[in-house]
Amino acid sequence: FFPSEFGNDVDRTHAVNEGHELLDKKVKLRRAIEAEGIPRTYVVANFSTGHFLPTLSELRSIKTPLDKVVILGDGNTNGT
Repeated sequence: FFPSEFGNDVDRTHAVNEGHELLDKKVKLRRAIEAEGIPRTYVVANFSTGHFLPTLSELRSIKTPLDKVVILGDGNTNGT
């Protein structure tokens, strides 16, 4: 089982009161997976920190290019 976590690592995050409701649900899900003995590796993207941290002081200067897109592979999907 290879769950991806596109937020913070819930086992290592200390959220303000408003954030506990969402994090508590994720913690309960992790504990249920562990209780069932399902082999797992968690992948945590840390809320895309690697993207934003280098330019944290310049957030207003981050702009998405409007003249091009990147398509990985050949652009054809092989699935349903």
